[in-house]
Amino acid sequence: NSLKKGNLQSVTFVVAGVESKMYVEANPQFKTLNVYDGDKQRINHRESKEEKKTESKQKDNSQSNNDDEPSQKEKNSNSRSKKAGRSV
Repeated sequence: NSLKKGNLQSVTFVVAGVESKMYVEANPQFKTLNVYDGDKQRINHRESKEEKKTESKQKDNSQSNNDDEPSQKEKNSNSRSKKAGRSV
């Protein structure tokens, strides 16, 4: 009921066995929850998602050292250029 009224609600998250007191707030416009730390500073989940994407890209780059075969991106760009050259 507190979230329905638009209030901040105190919650306890357990991450890796460590309890952290945080606050949540409903954001019905975007159908999301805003999460705040104990000092009521907003935790930006997009930054953490971007960091994870960056880390996964770095892992992919380090694992794909096969120079014999073109990458998927190169394959897609080659197929697009072939399609663009066709006339109907």
